[in-house]
Amino acid sequence: MNKETLNISLPDDLTRMLNEFSELTGKKKPWIIRKAIKEFLEDSMDGFVASQRAEDGKKGIDSEKVFRDLGV
Repeated sequence: MNKETLNISLPDDLTRMLNEFSELTGKKKPWIIRKAIKEFLEDSMDGFVASQRAEDGKKGIDSEKVFRDLGV
């Protein structure tokens, strides 16, 4: 799997939350960020696909299948 490095700036409140969660759970910050982005994208993809399918009058599809098909 290829990886891309992204540089982001977080507001102070998110930085504090990230640091606190990392300390409480023992999880590294990059892991937390990747997990949060993945869950957000999966949820967003589900909603987007469902709304597109509803507009087209078609049945929805599973986001896990979409990500699997894309190799994500």
